[in-house]
Amino acid sequence: MIDLSGMTALVTGAGQGIGRAIAIVLAKQGAHIAVSDINEDSATTVSNGINQLDQTSLAFNTDVSSASSVNTTVEKILSTWGQLDILVNNAGVYAAPGYEDAPEDRDVDWDIVFNVNVKGIVNCCKATIPHMKKTSIWQNY
Repeated sequence: MIDLSGMTALVTGAGQGIGRAIAIVLAKQGAHIAVSDINEDSATTVSNGINQLDQTSLAFNTDVSSASSVNTTVEKILSTWGQLDILVNNAGVYAAPGYEDAPEDRDVDWDIVFNVNVKGIVNCCKATIPHMKKTSIWQNY
């Protein structure tokens, strides 16, 4: 295990599944965890679970497809912990809600997949990289 004590990690899509597991592992390695998810209740549940492990975590209701939502989350992380060292772009979708009941694929399915899986990554990178470059671990990159 790597010692991440004093570092701050933002994990998108951390309200369930792989994102949840990543957030827990990073917390167990000592990082402060920003649990980000479009489902605020799921994010809060994961964050509370991490806090019960005597680690520090906060939940953020973030829509990665929205640059302003991502920017707001990053601003809150910085105002709380003063730094951002790790970004895990985990949020992802395969279709819009109701996909299973649709007789064929729909434009809305393609739109949401692109907005979350592509624009979401771009939004998160654009919002975090300038702050990550300021931390000692990334100064040579």
